[in-house]
Amino acid sequence: MGLSLKGAEINAQAKQSAKVEAEKIVAEATVSEPEIAQGVLGSKCNAIEFIAPIGDPSRPDVTTDKNGNKTKTPYIVGYILKALEDIEVPHCGLAEDARKNLMSFIDKNAKVRIPAGTEFQVTRFDVGLLLAAAEFNGRMTGGGKSISAVYQIASQKSAKGTLGDASAATAIPTVSLRTDTGSIKDYPIVECLTFEVIPGENGTVRKNRHIKPGFEYFENLCIAPEARERRTGVGSAPKNARNKNAQAFLDIVSKK
Repeated sequence: MGLSLKGAEINAQAKQSAKVEAEKIVAEATVSEPEIAQGVLGSKCNAIEFIAPIGDPSRPDVTTDKNGNKTKTPYIVGYILKALEDIEVPHCGLAEDARKNLMSFIDKNAKVRIPAGTEFQVTRFDVGLLLAAAEFNGRMTGGGKSISAVYQIASQKSAKGTLGDASAATAIPTVSLRTDTGSIKDYPIVECLTFEVIPGENGTVRKNRHIKPGFEYFENLCIAPEARERRTGVGSAPKNARNKNAQAFLDIVSKK
């Protein structure tokens, strides 16, 4: 007679397997990490200033504080940054899967030159790639604002409580930004599109989305959405050590 595991035991095994796979990726990144010249690590942190998050108001993001109070905000899909010196940054685009893939991109090698004093827009993939470079090491500090990149590598529970399998840990890590003193949502979220709700049959609804002028870079967000798993993040490395999750992000992207 075969041995059957209870659901909780299966979930525990899946969680441990995903954790081991994620730790393996970070460990491999440590081994494969190129030697970094003295003075390079974090040397460009001051070159970029964080300005604001970019949000999709058609997809509300609910945040619950410690008192149980819920707040709805537009789901963050990118960021507005400012170059404080002439700098080349990733400009990878958003593919047609942008609504179902938070880390969507078209060309991982695409870059654009930004003149000093210019504000520019980045997707979450763009900013992950930008700050993963050793010169940033997962941080930007321009304008006196200390902002860290969060690289989510391990699989996490979905909103339904189900766990992804270990192979999910090898997907491109989900990237978000956080402040050292609070939430990135403390900055006003700039909405990149408008939408209207269209009633359908049997109580169903659909949303017609329209990109706002100036945010054409995010136009593929107006393609019909699909459900997407929400993930939480892990912290960045100390300032005086290489951010291993940032290096793992670069290693994973290089293989795509």
